[in-house]
Amino acid sequence: MQKNKVTENTKVKHNTYAPDMRNFLEPAPEDLISGEGKTKTTLPDHLESFEIRNKIVKTMVKGSKKIISINCENGILEMNLDQEVVAIDEKKDNIESATYNAKLLGKENIKFVYGQPIKKMVTFAKKKVYDTVIIQGVNGISNELKDTLRLGKVQTVIYMNSSTSMLAKDLQELSKYYK
Repeated sequence: MQKNKVTENTKVKHNTYAPDMRNFLEPAPEDLISGEGKTKTTLPDHLESFEIRNKIVKTMVKGSKKIISINCENGILEMNLDQEVVAIDEKKDNIESATYNAKLLGKENIKFVYGQPIKKMVTFAKKKVYDTVIIQGVNGISNELKDTLRLGKVQTVIYMNSSTSMLAKDLQELSKYYK
């Protein structure tokens, strides 16, 4: 796989999607490729593993209708989903880039929300209409989040954590409520 390319006429300060990245954000409009409208997102360093992760998550949420995603970062995972998605991140730059990219791609099924993820998630979970929560990039699941998941009657939790010890601890705790 080729490295992502940054063309000389790039007007934004981040990497852009190269032609070989068409399937990364499906569908990638031609203007994203030709240079007319550039995305504002830096592609991940380990692109292949990122793409595999996105495909796995997409398969896992197939039966879901409404999804909350915590710590969405640049929103690439969420933009690959067809369901209604509320994606939350505490970094304003991430939300601005993700919103911009979603608009370029015509993705109207996603709402990007800036703020402290756990507090924002509580607001949405109280409505009890979200059946799936995707949790990524956290240093452990707080008791507040565990209670919110349980009380919000979330049916599916997809939890991704690079710390295997933290992941094991949290999964043991979550297994009390989920199979």
